Amino acid sequence: MRPAAPCGDRAASCRRGLNAPPAAAAATTMRVMVRTLRGERVALDVDGAATVARLKGMVMAREGVAVDAQRFFFAGLHLDDDALPLAHYGVRHGSVVFLSLRLRAAAEQYAPAVALS
Repeated sequence: MRPAAPCGDRAASCRRGLNAPPAAAAATTMRVMVRTLRGERVALDVDGAATVARLKGMVMAREGVAVDAQRFFFAGLHLDDDALPLAHYGVRHGSVVFLSLRLRAAAEQYAPAVALS
């Protein structure tokens, strides 16, 4: 006996692309956990088509970290293209994304002001 096709009874329409998963993913909301610099987990609800840039904006609003200072990592990958959707990197509901700071931006944001004479 052959295993059932992944699309079930809709196999023919699935092969033609009529039931495209990305469209379904875009309509859903997922909860992504962001591990902050302090080691805390922050739950953020994003839509399935959310981009890395959208996640950065949400973290800036919630944690106060400037967008240009943020770097995200997931499953050993640097989420380096702000225009790509999180799903491109494999991020899905319940995923934990790690926040890091860009070294130059972090130094500028968190270094004490020093007066040079």
